[in-house]
Amino acid sequence: MVIPMFCFAKFTEGENEENIAKLNKLLTLWESKPNYISQPAVEKLKNFTQAWSEYKNELVTKHAVVVTQIATTIQNTFEGYQNQHLLFVHHVNQSIKASKNFFLHQVNPL
Repeated sequence: MVIPMFCFAKFTEGENEENIAKLNKLLTLWESKPNYISQPAVEKLKNFTQAWSEYKNELVTKHAVVVTQIATTIQNTFEGYQNQHLLFVHHVNQSIKASKNFFLHQVNPL
């Protein structure tokens, strides 16, 4: 859990030089302590952008069923709203046409 937390902190603190310096100091401390954190873990911490992306991808894969259900629900909701919008646009356009025709015939009766 250390790797995702560290990577997230480093990723979100990109603009804060003071916090980045603290995180780098922590990483240096961990590197200097043998057997505290494994060498592969240290490498992931150094390459936090890739490690963070891998972690997010692992979460999506691990929870694929739930992610798929949520994505499907969101897509269906969006499509419903899109259809409502298109029906409303059609209705408004028809109303505008009818109003134009009414006013044209009132002003210029044939």
